Order: sequence, then structure tokens, then C-alpha cells
Amino acid sequence: MLGREICHLQPGVDLRKRGSSLTAKAASAERGFASRASGEELKTAFAYCLQKVRKYDNDNFICSLQLKPELRAAVLALRAFNVETGLIGENVREQTLAQIRMQWWREAVNGMYRQTPHEHPVIQALTEVIAVKDLTRYRLQQIVTAREDDLLRIAPPASIADLEKYGRDTAAQLLLLQLEAADVRERAEVEHAALHLGQAQGITSLLRGTHYHAARRRSYLPTDLCKQEKVTHEQLFRGESSEALCNVVFEVASVAKGHLEEARRLRSSLPPIARLLMLPAVSVGLYLDALESSNFDAFAQKILKGAYSPLWHQASVKFSSLKGTY
Repeated sequence: MLGREICHLQPGVDLRKRGSSLTAKAASAERGFASRASGEELKTAFAYCLQKVRKYDNDNFICSLQLKPELRAAVLALRAFNVETGLIGENVREQTLAQIRMQWWREAVNGMYRQTPHEHPVIQALTEVIAVKDLTRYRLQQIVTAREDDLLRIAPPASIADLEKYGRDTAAQLLLLQLEAADVRERAEVEHAALHLGQAQGITSLLRGTHYHAARRRSYLPTDLCKQEKVTHEQLFRGESSEALCNVVFEVASVAKGHLEEARRLRSSLPPIARLLMLPAVSVGLYLDALESSNFDAFAQKILKGAYSPLWHQASVKFSSLKGTY
């Protein structure tokens, strides 16, 4: 089974001491074996994905621990893809170079479906997932395109609709890919829930990054709301909290909360495995609750320190997984 050995590991365990089920899986694959990674390379690739997600996307890493080993491996590979494409904007300041890297990832996606994967651990792991689960290529490409559009964007988003689109094109596509990996396809209620949760996730992640982005003279607060409340970009970039800024954050958070509630409303119509894949809703809810308790001040110390404790998040995720909620 895909990633069986990798997923039983705890972070930091020496992979070389484990079994070789991935080797057997690779050896038995009939399609494109010669162009795919060897068993040892696959174990290393999946381990790389695990460590990457644990370091840069820990909330979703915690959620992945509630999944069975095979699905967990696929989810971590997808999440690592999301991390890698997301980090380009953080690591590369030159737009031209960033575009070149995005094009590399776009071509890498195509290579996975041609069974000629690029030499990168995330690509090697995802190629294995795709060979078994046949994930939709468009969704992976859409994530890359949305990331690139964001990198090239200079002005803040015009309206909340732009933030919703970003969530649909990134977080929602990632959720839908994870559902495909779990063999949950073509179910309208599941897709509806994923699209709403993806928008809630996307908007919330941008809100969480308000201070970080402001320090780099970037804003994801909608221009129309800022004009309405007379909030200037310079005020935001200086990290100056105000009632007007809190009003803008409130409006944005309210839209995220609406999408979260709609995703949760559909919970009873989702199969158990889909509900497990919706566990990222827990961190969205915790952040929005913390923001509300801070009067929607994105620069409040509680928010800047993470909004909620990692231990509370872990406990909340575990409780939700046991109750079949999110």
C-alpha cells in the first residue's frame, strides 16, 4: 500500500531501519516503472514530505495523524506540494525568478502524468500517489497558477470576492485532491463542503498573515473595505491597530465564518472519511474564535503569539476526529 511504512513512523525515526513495502509497491507497478523512483527513493521522498509539512504546516500535519497510513502518505505528499509552491514567494524576491520556479512546478506536474517526474522528493512522492489514485491534473495546476498570480499581484485585493477566489483556487483544490486520494469523488455535497471550507481556510490564512505581510509592505485586506473605513495602507504597514482596522478585519472574518458554518452544516451528509479530511476546519474555527475574543484586532498580542496553543489544537482535532465532527 502507498506509503505504508512511512506513515507508521514518528517524526525523527531512522527510515533506513524500517521495512520495504514501498519497494514492493514500486516493483509491482506496471505503469512507467522505469521512469519512477526506486523503493528506497520513495521512502526518502515520503519522509521528506512528512518533515516539510510538520515544519511549515503543522496544523494540517496534526490533522493528517488522524488518517490511516496509506491515505496519510498521499495527504502529506499533497500538503508538501502546497508548502513548496507557497514558499516560493517567501524565498524569492525577484519576480522573474519566481515565475521561472513556478513554471518549473507547472512542468513538473505535467511530468508526473507522463511518468517522467522531475528529480524532487515531493514530485517523486506525488508521482506514486497519482499512479495509484489518478488525481485530477487540473487541480494541481490551478494551485500553481493561483500561487503565481498572487506573486505577481502588486495591489491589494479589490474585494472579499478576490479572497474567496484565492481560497477556491488553493485550499479548496487541495481538499478536493485529498478527497480524490480517499476515493471520494463526484459527490455534490462533499464538493460543496470542500469549496466552502477551502474558502474559509484561504481567507483565514490570509488574515493570520496580516502582521507578517504588513511588515513586508503587503496587504490582503480588501481595498473597498479599507476605503469604506478610511484605513490607509501605511497605517497597516506600520502595524497600527485602530477601530477602523478592526472593522475591516471583522468584515473579512465574518465571510470566513460564514463559509466555515456552511461547510459544517453539510457534515451529516458526508461519509466518515470525508469528515476526517475536513479536520482543518478545527484550526480555522479556533483562529476565528480567538480573533473575535480579541475584538478583531489582527495585531493583538494573543493573535501574534499564535491565537491558540498547539496543545489545545491537538486536543480539539483528536476530539473532533473521535466524534466525527469538524
